[in-house]
Amino acid sequence: MSYKPRSIYALLLIFVIIAFFGCSKEETAYVRTMQLSAYGVSFDAEGGSREIIVTPHPEGECWEVTGEATWFNFKIDGNTLTINAESNNTTESRTAYLEIVSPEGDFESIQLTISQEAAVATELRVGATDSYTFDSRGGNDTFVVEANCEWTITATAEWIIATQDSHHATISAEENMAEERSGDVIIT
Repeated sequence: MSYKPRSIYALLLIFVIIAFFGCSKEETAYVRTMQLSAYGVSFDAEGGSREIIVTPHPEGECWEVTGEATWFNFKIDGNTLTINAESNNTTESRTAYLEIVSPEGDFESIQLTISQEAAVATELRVGATDSYTFDSRGGNDTFVVEANCEWTITATAEWIIATQDSHHATISAEENMAEERSGDVIIT
């Protein structure tokens, strides 16, 4: 009977040793993520450049960008993603997406929305009649032009002089001692 208590103590001692050495500190698990300074960028119709700062956690985590569109390009320099958009000359706004991804698949991809406003539709109102007739002595006429853009006036015949200022156009016909003639004036 003297062996039983020793056996029980020996077994308890072995159990304590196994429990003590079998347990180790848990390693700190890093949650791999990326944070962006913005999750979308918007451009006006003129285009331009925007920067997004990409902050990886833990620091030094690798990342790359996927996606493309014909109206912008991007460049990565360190933790800065620069997006350069061309001007939008259409009357349609546009949107595209980029993905910030881990080459090793260490974090979920992050979608970045790129949008651009439409160009303002050109408005050109000409306060002129469809045709002007001058007698053989020639003459001139002035009319109003309203526009939200630059505009020009040109004449298709040498004997027509077309001039403009910011809100008016003037057409002048030189004297004509020959046959009747005609020409066009074009405002664009």
